[in-house]
Amino acid sequence: MPATLPPNSKRPASTEELLANAARMRNTIVLVLAASLLTMLPLPWKFLTIPVGIAAIIAGIVALKKSLRIPGMGFVNFTIILALVGCLLFAASVTLQGIFFQPTMDYQRCIEESLTSRSLEQCSRDFNTSLMDQVLGRN
Repeated sequence: MPATLPPNSKRPASTEELLANAARMRNTIVLVLAASLLTMLPLPWKFLTIPVGIAAIIAGIVALKKSLRIPGMGFVNFTIILALVGCLLFAASVTLQGIFFQPTMDYQRCIEESLTSRSLEQCSRDFNTSLMDQVLGRN
């Protein structure tokens, strides 16, 4: 006689459901890693982070939605939520750099040409001044 489940319990996840969930999780993690690596590129190329981050967010939401239906996936759900937050931060960071494109490009160029710690400090001061000038509309 086959075992029956109590009336209020969830059924155990099938192997196919677990494998599909693992594939969705893997795809989300790969997109998150790609977004994090793209943030390290120089500025014009760094904008690729935004579409990859959006794709990771969409993949993460789909993975989380499907994973919530499987019992015992608490840690996986927590990991997906952390990945979503990370992608939001990557995309927001690069978007802000796009808003302040010219000061960021000048800072990037200055850093590349700096030879001493004093010149690096001057690059940071110039960057902060140009950001404040742009924010306050002093240009």
